[in-house]
Amino acid sequence: MRSLSFVLFVLILVGLALTNPGPDAFGLFAQKTISDEIARQVPGIGGLGEYGARLVAPYVAEQAVRTNYGLGSVYELDLTGPNVRGAEYRFLGIAGQFIPLKPAQ
Repeated sequence: MRSLSFVLFVLILVGLALTNPGPDAFGLFAQKTISDEIARQVPGIGGLGEYGARLVAPYVAEQAVRTNYGLGSVYELDLTGPNVRGAEYRFLGIAGQFIPLKPAQ
């Protein structure tokens, strides 16, 4: 029973390591998030919001600082620069997903 539990545990760890989202995945996540936010704030904008998100997302993804922990990554994003507090974002990338964390401190 212990060996089965150990094998299952190792398989879960390997699965997490293989699905640790990289910078390209974060760029796609940023594009979708920005597009959704534009659509939410400006109803009826349609494809123009998606186009704007495609223009901005590479910049946003480029500004993100990734800390890779092997099984998952933390992406920190500060769009206002290092000297301004309060506009920082933090996301946990794990198992191919991004989970917003509370703002970076």
